[in-house]
Amino acid sequence: MLEKFAVQIFGRLVEPYLGYFESLKLDLKRARMRQSLQEYLSEILLYSVLTFSLVLIFSSVFVPFLTAYATYSYTLSIALALASSGFVFLFGYWYPGMRIGGLRREIEKTLPFAAFYMTTIASSGANPIEIFKLLRQRKGIIGREAQRIYTNVTALGMDLATALQRAALRSPSPLFSELLIGMASVITAGGDLEAYLRTKTESLTAGYRRMLNEYSKQISLY
Repeated sequence: MLEKFAVQIFGRLVEPYLGYFESLKLDLKRARMRQSLQEYLSEILLYSVLTFSLVLIFSSVFVPFLTAYATYSYTLSIALALASSGFVFLFGYWYPGMRIGGLRREIEKTLPFAAFYMTTIASSGANPIEIFKLLRQRKGIIGREAQRIYTNVTALGMDLATALQRAALRSPSPLFSELLIGMASVITAGGDLEAYLRTKTESLTAGYRRMLNEYSKQISLY
């Protein structure tokens, strides 16, 4: 409800400036946030204005007790209100990036095991779409990513290569994006998908082992 109210108040105001926030638009998709860019900007602008108003009111009441100069107290109150509202707007701008970081870590923590599972399915000679049909049954974020790919193909009529490229563009994880783009290229070229997945699995597993080794070394220092 607050989202609709924000759009009613600020939707037309932010609309001419949407082109300046293309990177934020992509971040919203990668962060799996369902708001449109216009809705999200309107919402954080509303929070910023509310913060400015509240901080200005409270600081106007309490700041005069800290200084004997009325002009200085009003200036300080306005400065605090502006700083607070600016912080809220910047936090809203950065928040999708923070979510992306969390989703990236969640994906990459299980990606080597998912890649091994995909390799096993491919080695059985299954159709490539079957990989995602089975992968979507797994719990966690990779299962949800596989569900989106499978839905785009079976429900929306996309070819698999296009669905993979679309998912790669919107993925929070560069490693998962690289895997999907490689699969799309192999499928388009009619290459050996099993061999590609096996190579990627080995690479991802080696990277996972290095990460564990580095983590164990850091732990041993404490």
